[in-house]
Amino acid sequence: MIIAVPCLRTLGNILTAKDEYAMAAINHGVLESFTQLLDHPKKAIRKEICWSISNVTAGSTEQIQKCIDIGLIDKIIAMMGTASMDIK
Repeated sequence: MIIAVPCLRTLGNILTAKDEYAMAAINHGVLESFTQLLDHPKKAIRKEICWSISNVTAGSTEQIQKCIDIGLIDKIIAMMGTASMDIK
């Protein structure tokens, strides 16, 4: 688990690069994994996931729509009711 945060940070950086890179990650299921990791007990993991999702939603309309279609946005909205301020 010690490498999880650096790995997530690296993935988040990839998601901020070209839309083609983000779409490749999305097509390989990264958003579905993010959906599961939003429930992780470690706050640092949840924080990195939220940052990565913000990178995806700053991308193309296709990327944003995918986040909506899989229920990721709804899950984030629900999470914001109980999340700590640094995650919000």
